Amino acid sequence: ENDWKSPSDNKTNFRWTQVEGNIPNESWNFDFDNPRNSEKEILGFTQLKNPPKNAGKDKFLIIFRSDNKIIGFYGNAEIKKVPLPIKVDEYVNLLGDKKLSVLLENKIDDSNHNFLFGKDRISQGGFNYLNPINAQTILDEAIKTNPNQIDTLEKIKEWLNQGDSQMEG
Repeated sequence: ENDWKSPSDNKTNFRWTQVEGNIPNESWNFDFDNPRNSEKEILGFTQLKNPPKNAGKDKFLIIFRSDNKIIGFYGNAEIKKVPLPIKVDEYVNLLGDKKLSVLLENKIDDSNHNFLFGKDRISQGGFNYLNPINAQTILDEAIKTNPNQIDTLEKIKEWLNQGDSQMEG
């Protein structure tokens, strides 16, 4: 509701936040101006039941998807296996390169699950792993639907291509 820039005031939210009093840390994933972020890094959070095996070692392109829409990206991102506390009840486990991260102005409709490329949609507790070609397809769609953000999206594609060529070499 607040475009991933601040917590929601909607009292119909999940029991975990509204009844049990927990803070929905995901709400700040695209609050680029939040003082918790540095000049170079944006800090985010996602519920992790099964973090990737190479979390803490490799860098990732994180594609955020919510309510059947692709909403944004963190490029050159690190995933922590264990969330880091930054304040009381406030945690981070995603660290994205700020120059390679973007909240899409025009979200990409994925209600037909085309951008899962035949994979089953998984719960918040895990990840869908996409190959670089599928990630490029999503970035191409983001560029097509978000011409005002083409510079950042092209930088993300360039980073992804460099990482892909380094892995092949």
